Amino acid sequence: MQMLMSEYTSKQDVPNTVLYITKSLICPGIYVYCAVPPARCERGTFLDSFCYARRVGLVDWIYPKVCAGCGREGRYICEVCEGQLVRPPAVCPECSKPSVDGWVHARCRRTMGMDRLIVGLPYRGPVQRCLKNVKYKSSWNVIQTLTEIWMKKIDSRFEILGDTAVTAVPMWARKERARGFNQAERLAKMVAETWGMVYCDCLERTRETRPMWGLSRNAREDNIRGAFRGVRPRHSDTVSRILLVDDVWTTGATMRECARILKQNGAKEIWGVALAR
Repeated sequence: MQMLMSEYTSKQDVPNTVLYITKSLICPGIYVYCAVPPARCERGTFLDSFCYARRVGLVDWIYPKVCAGCGREGRYICEVCEGQLVRPPAVCPECSKPSVDGWVHARCRRTMGMDRLIVGLPYRGPVQRCLKNVKYKSSWNVIQTLTEIWMKKIDSRFEILGDTAVTAVPMWARKERARGFNQAERLAKMVAETWGMVYCDCLERTRETRPMWGLSRNAREDNIRGAFRGVRPRHSDTVSRILLVDDVWTTGATMRECARILKQNGAKEIWGVALAR
């Protein structure tokens, strides 16, 4: 076993809150709980083929969830702090200035540009702290809580979208292996499942980029240009609209570059979906 429960110091350090039951290597005949990220379990191993995994309440009992806003136990963002979260004003995905329902301005519309931007949460306070735990502490179970809150904040009319597929902004493979997951992909799959849409991998990363933190808008665009390429999924011929999902919208350079690639590959309409801005 690569990781044991004793190696984790907090609830948020336990990936996915999935416990695996396996034989103890120290005391034969005794079964112990172990937490192993699925990305690190080789298919066909004893753990994958013989042992079973299920979500249980034991982890929450040992490492209770703590609100990132006020410190109350029970949820990553408690009901009081959730009620204080205000959905950011809708902005144009091209110029980031206010727009109606996030639609691109007529003056900003480009053939290879984005058509709409949907954001549900403000990137500050408890939301910011939760997303930093996701990125830097691999607390991937927090994504489900944030997604549930995000769903409440946006309008229900977004659920009926017709021939729409959902995809995520991809990570550089080495970085994804180190983290164990891509938070944008997890969010995108939850959105697709909730809204009854198809999830597909439409993009892949072709190179590593510098961290965006501290870069100007122009520097971000230069940094991300040419970092993606399109992948034609099997249902691309039946889909005209794509929801492009990422966790945080800052200047939008990454999403705009992804949208350009998707439209080059035949997508007619690109809606950006971000958890927070």
